[in-house]
Amino acid sequence: MQLISDKTLRDIEESIGLDLFGEKEKASAMKKIVTLISGRAGLRIMKQFSEEEAKEFNKIPEENLEEMENYIISKNPNAKDIFEEEATKMKEEILKMKI
Repeated sequence: MQLISDKTLRDIEESIGLDLFGEKEKASAMKKIVTLISGRAGLRIMKQFSEEEAKEFNKIPEENLEEMENYIISKNPNAKDIFEEEATKMKEEILKMKI
């Protein structure tokens, strides 16, 4: 399962020109971008968690991304939309910075 669609990720890569770089450089840049998107979207979603839900979520090991995604989706059925919105915002911000 994935909270940001492959189509959106490819769109970001192509829109900001990462598809012109080697796989290693592209992967490194995309990892940083996805981390930022996830942090922003996750914060939006966690603001809606109750204190108990936040405690439960924080018990999930960081390396267990699938369990984290499942928990987020179980608590917020709009989670995928929020991640997609943040991905779009991130792409627009990056494009505005291009020289």
